Amino acid sequence: MTNEDEPQPRWRSDLLESLNQLVKLRRMSKRDRLQSFPLATVRNSLKMRLTTLYSSWFGGYLTPTVDTFFSERMTLVVPPLGDIWIYGADIDSDAEMRLTKFLIRHLREEDVFFDLGANLGYYSLLAAKLVGPRGAVHAFEPSPFLLPILRTNLQNKPQAHVVAKAVSDKNGNARLFVAPLPFIGTSSLRSDWQTRRTSVVEVETLSLDGYCRARDVSPSFLKIDVEGIEDRVIAGSSGVLARGSALIALEVLFNPIQDVYKNSFRLLRELGYRPSAINADGSLDALDFADLDDYFQELRRRYLAVQDAQNDFDNLIFKKS
Repeated sequence: MTNEDEPQPRWRSDLLESLNQLVKLRRMSKRDRLQSFPLATVRNSLKMRLTTLYSSWFGGYLTPTVDTFFSERMTLVVPPLGDIWIYGADIDSDAEMRLTKFLIRHLREEDVFFDLGANLGYYSLLAAKLVGPRGAVHAFEPSPFLLPILRTNLQNKPQAHVVAKAVSDKNGNARLFVAPLPFIGTSSLRSDWQTRRTSVVEVETLSLDGYCRARDVSPSFLKIDVEGIEDRVIAGSSGVLARGSALIALEVLFNPIQDVYKNSFRLLRELGYRPSAINADGSLDALDFADLDDYFQELRRRYLAVQDAQNDFDNLIFKKS
């Protein structure tokens, strides 16, 4: 991982600037956007409205292939992911925008990126570009619906490996409760995680300790977005985390903070990790575990200011102290 004070290579600075411009456009008022970009605004609004109606009336979805802001082609499921369809970036969520900037600033060539809950591979594809051909990306995704598209998105990246299993605390089998569109990304191994109607499939599970031992690999960075089993994932990764110094991006739902995240914080603290918040520019501010409740309360106020009040989650960065 790069140091906070290291100068950015020009191409990474260009990526950050491109993302900043997209965020600025996304956060314009509808009136200002319509005045500045009338044709694009009307076209994009119609695209999203028609797609949403198609999904709600017929249960259908689109799978367009688009150019991302980091110049990689990506096949999507729409809805959701309308922002990537229109802007080429995951910027509807402030938390995801900040995580994207953090990776651009900090993930370096030759790093080993583990994407736990890879979904369609937005972060895996970005990481593959950032770590380059001498690095590696391991994308873990158990959903039989998402896997074919994830494989398509990463098929031209020899440094990327798709693992069709769910990461948990042990090797075995489990039931995956698959959420319907447009909530497919919230499928979980927990039956109580999703209040919407789900279908159930059996999937294989693995622990990262076992996976890393069998392949003699050690991650530089873990992105953990596993819908309610974060503490199980960390428990099954304790050996890897104790021996190494991987950075961790942990998605946390905070309205309220459930026990799964409290357990995750406790496990990470015992392993010598400390939390940090990602700033709007992708830099970090160190936090104390005791300050997390206050931080999340302030974050809700910030979300209101940037038109993201519908989201109650954040990506915290944990690193060895």
